[in-house]
Amino acid sequence: MCADQSSSRQQFHIAVTDADSSAVELLAQASGLSNQQVKKLMQSGAVWLSQGKQTKRLRRAKKTLPVGSELHLYYDQKVQQAEIIEPQLLADEGEYSVWIKPCGMMSQGSKWGDQGAISRWAEQHLQPQRPAFIVHRLDRATRGLILVAHSKKAVRALTAMF
Repeated sequence: MCADQSSSRQQFHIAVTDADSSAVELLAQASGLSNQQVKKLMQSGAVWLSQGKQTKRLRRAKKTLPVGSELHLYYDQKVQQAEIIEPQLLADEGEYSVWIKPCGMMSQGSKWGDQGAISRWAEQHLQPQRPAFIVHRLDRATRGLILVAHSKKAVRALTAMF
């Protein structure tokens, strides 16, 4: 375990050494946060799991953790408390959607979380639910149209048009 607790940001890196380890319990113990706070951080995209050379967000509290993997918790109180500004859906074309991204909303998340990003918003609010991939980005301070692809094939096709 290693922790960096400078300013309002804290990060914790925990090696998984036991096959029966719970991500929530390991992170709560290392960080001093409650199990409920850790679960909320998982949902907001601030917890990651590294396996070999691959690192992905960990959102499921009950995911089996392979021995030798590493958990990462990136906690930034400002990110977690930031107001989420709702984007406006202009068109849902199945393979992609078109949104008006408001000023103040991120195009994509960071390691500190993605709950305030248009990509996560699209994943959670479109019906039927599906993955969201950013085709292009707009600065946080910019309001404008943004394309969100919902398959890797659509990402490739739309990116080629840019």
